[in-house]
Amino acid sequence: MAKKEAYKDDRVEVADRKPYAGDVELLIGKGFSPDERQLIDHKLEAYQEERERSARIKARYLIDVVFGMGYSTQRPSGGMIMYLENGALDGDGQGSVYLCPNGDCGRPFPAGAVGGEKVYCPSCDRMWERREIDGGRFVKLGVQGWADALLRVMQQLTLNADIRLVYCMEDIRRSTLLEQESSKQGELIGDARRDRVARVYWLHDIVKDTTHGADLRSRILAFLKA
Repeated sequence: MAKKEAYKDDRVEVADRKPYAGDVELLIGKGFSPDERQLIDHKLEAYQEERERSARIKARYLIDVVFGMGYSTQRPSGGMIMYLENGALDGDGQGSVYLCPNGDCGRPFPAGAVGGEKVYCPSCDRMWERREIDGGRFVKLGVQGWADALLRVMQQLTLNADIRLVYCMEDIRRSTLLEQESSKQGELIGDARRDRVARVYWLHDIVKDTTHGADLRSRILAFLKA
């Protein structure tokens, strides 16, 4: 049997290229040169990524964990854990979230509630000093402890959050202490976070994983170890 040859007309699909699906071919036609095909493939991939992004469950919050130098799953690692209104991952900006310090509550304060010296929590009907409120903190934990901490914060945020892990090249604790001394309002931490690698566990994937029977803590632990 004679070997199938590629068409010589570069306006027709080359023999060793997989044809487009029928519905796609109906929309865009056929008979493209290799360069045109490469451009179409790129456009189709971008379109599919946009469709998947739009279909994701939108989390209200973002749990942001910024690890400093030397993060390891084999020993305790220090990191700054913060809570944010989600939006920055989609380019919409975000604001800080503050959690009630009551151990039996721990719910986020309403937007704009934290400002004066006294802050009221409608969830537990208590008044708090501003300095008592949890708006993020530096902790040093083993990987099991980080899984427990992130699970706790997820529960406080009503299981409505994406989780982002940021691995910095700078010492985040040193940046935090220097910032507190110099009152730079996030500038040094921002500099540390820019030189980084980040991974996100989307709420959409969390829901999918746990719907299929996985335990949330075990999924968070796997994400930390990945």
